[in-house]
Amino acid sequence: MVKVCLCSVFIRGVSFLSPGARFALPTARDSDEGSNSVQNYTLSPDDHFCLEMQTHGDGSKYPELVLEKALDREQQATHRLILTAKDGGNPPKSGDIQVIVTVLDTNDNAPEFEHSVYRASILENSPNGTLVVQVHATDLDEGPNGEVRYSFSNSTAADLQQMFLINPHTGEVAVNGILAVQRPLLEMLIEARDKGAFGMSSTAKLLVEITDVNNHAPEITIASLSSPIPEDAVPGTVIALLSIMDKDPGENGKITCQIPDNLPFQLKPSLENYYISDPWEAYTL
Repeated sequence: MVKVCLCSVFIRGVSFLSPGARFALPTARDSDEGSNSVQNYTLSPDDHFCLEMQTHGDGSKYPELVLEKALDREQQATHRLILTAKDGGNPPKSGDIQVIVTVLDTNDNAPEFEHSVYRASILENSPNGTLVVQVHATDLDEGPNGEVRYSFSNSTAADLQQMFLINPHTGEVAVNGILAVQRPLLEMLIEARDKGAFGMSSTAKLLVEITDVNNHAPEITIASLSSPIPEDAVPGTVIALLSIMDKDPGENGKITCQIPDNLPFQLKPSLENYYISDPWEAYTL
């Protein structure tokens, strides 16, 4: 009867092994001789492995496990095979052994963000520590190869990296300074990198809209002034040219101007942000 020395065989393989890699397998022993001794081996069907017979110098044969298709731990971490040895008796007798292949991880996966673009909106007067957004990336590798750390990409403007702070462990982006920007939309690139020996990384875009707060009052500047004016000045005579500005953008920066109705003057818009004051009737005493 065919006997196998071990109950099971453990083989460790790594993801980067190329097809053609070989693993030694145990040989079976049979107390019978001649044609009644071990004659052949077979392997249970598997997409990644096949069995090949090799010959020792004394003419005896032994089995080798051959990798036919590259391993991928993320798809299948363990392969369980059955090696069968048969003798040449009639009827033939056989013995089985379990071959367990454990696939070791290699850093063959880059972190992947949940979204390629993240969008957020915050008030321009948000204090330090205000949470803007939390990004998240996953890595299918295990151990350090799957540990993700977050940072701003080097291509992100230096002033933006000072205004915002990103937690390397959680991916939380928070306000870190005064949002002194003239543009309402800020664009940053966030990098997720694993801690493998040869770290792999990916990036995602973060778009932050700065919502204006109406925190500026209109500023009036007298560009020119004719004073005093004669009492017989005709209607339409320009008395003053006023420049009025508001530093807030959008609706908060739109200006309307008026003067009391009981004054003998009127305001007329001239150029953008400029108003002309003239008498609407002859001013008489």
